[in-house]
Amino acid sequence: MPDVSSMSPDQILAFARLTQEIASTLDKHELINLILARGAEISGCAGTCLALAGTGTAEPCQVYPHGLSDGFARTLAGEAEQRLAAGRLPRRPEVLEDLPGAAEEGVRSAMVLALGGGASLQGLLFFLDFEDRPVSQSRAALLRVFADQAAASLLNAQLHEDKERKIRQLNILNEATLS
Repeated sequence: MPDVSSMSPDQILAFARLTQEIASTLDKHELINLILARGAEISGCAGTCLALAGTGTAEPCQVYPHGLSDGFARTLAGEAEQRLAAGRLPRRPEVLEDLPGAAEEGVRSAMVLALGGGASLQGLLFFLDFEDRPVSQSRAALLRVFADQAAASLLNAQLHEDKERKIRQLNILNEATLS
């Protein structure tokens, strides 16, 4: 839980609103965009990147950048693939040192967090900035709560998508049976 004693009442309210906004979104693409935009807002970082784990062992992760070039997003995809394959999934914000391509992109600080864990692992969330920013304990806790909310919301969106697909399949089967 973030240290609310260091947050103003307005910051607490804003955080509660954004987590509610994320929790109430079931469309996966809309949710991804919200996670990226709101993640940049609450972290104070210029860019975010969501790397969602592939569903199969041969399927690569899907990468969604916000505020970053496509070339650097491909670099982050490689970093995500390596971390997912090696099981390097930080529960607390981990500062990334010597991230390839970061200097060329102008990124001066970078962090990564796992979204979910164990069987419910959805992927990794990167926070990237063009300034050096220390990771205080309260900032780390806030980002962890945000990542947990994002993971739960992504799981809900996936379950909703699966349910909708099954309903469509049953409707097709029902129509075929009736005819």
